[in-house]
Amino acid sequence: MPEGDKQVTLEWVAPTHLRAERTNDWFWALGIVAVFGSIAAVLLGNILFAAIILLATVMLGVTAMREPRECSVQLNPQGIVIDSELYPYRSIHSFWVDEREHLAAPKLFLATSGIVHPHITVILKSHEDADAVRNYLHQFIEEDEGHTFGTMFAELLGL
Repeated sequence: MPEGDKQVTLEWVAPTHLRAERTNDWFWALGIVAVFGSIAAVLLGNILFAAIILLATVMLGVTAMREPRECSVQLNPQGIVIDSELYPYRSIHSFWVDEREHLAAPKLFLATSGIVHPHITVILKSHEDADAVRNYLHQFIEEDEGHTFGTMFAELLGL
């Protein structure tokens, strides 16, 4: 890609998330943690927290069973378009391309000013694509290497 050429666009199709195979033991462990956490919250007099634990467990279980869908991604001079939703560069604080060896695929992390989606993760096809994405985005926004607590927790749970 020519350096400084802001008319070029990059496009690819990516899954919304990488599907991790989970055994029944994973779901049993999730349920046991939720039940004991809820019991502890009730014994400590915090029924609302117990309800939040149970609700979060159900949501986590449903999310874990969800099949990935394909989404289109485009980097263009106006911003980043994900499934026809434009994220202008002025609303993106920083990006980070994570190419760690243990990952199944490189990932693009975006820190935005959005309330609903303050952090967006996009899966890249290959390490070559990761280099092209990094070089392209450097024209518009700065790279800030790092994880948020949410992304680290999601990786820990395999989401």
